[in-house]
Amino acid sequence: MITGLLQKEAYARAVMDAGQVPEELDGLVAARLDRQAVLGRAKPPRMWFVLDESALRRPAGGRRSFREQLTDLAHVMTYSPNVQVRILPFESITWAGLDGSFQILELPEGRKVAYLETAGSGQLIHDPDIVEATSVRFQLVMGEALPAGASSKLVMRTLEDC
Repeated sequence: MITGLLQKEAYARAVMDAGQVPEELDGLVAARLDRQAVLGRAKPPRMWFVLDESALRRPAGGRRSFREQLTDLAHVMTYSPNVQVRILPFESITWAGLDGSFQILELPEGRKVAYLETAGSGQLIHDPDIVEATSVRFQLVMGEALPAGASSKLVMRTLEDC
């Protein structure tokens, strides 16, 4: 799926709706959207994302919601210099990204932590060896992903097709 920091409300609601009680779903979606405020800061953090091509082919929330999501993704890719989104195409198969979502966070003092995520939970990792191994995984996935320009073109082609 498209990562939470880049999700529009309808798309977020669709991907988070698996058996949630409506009140809980509302809270989860609101919390996800609130976290996106980091993108609007005067000095926003630099972020790099790699999305699997399947995220561009799975119309979560229906066609209208998905078009809105892809339109916003294309906008971010074009107009947010602090954000880079790269697409891992179907043709690229790397073991490094197959076992779940992960993030590397570099804190202001230069320390890095990893956040590993599975379907029902997430774990913040401080162990330097695991953080380094996760950083290597990210570099392997980035090396297999399309360049930024080709990724943007793929998103635009997908948007035209849906």
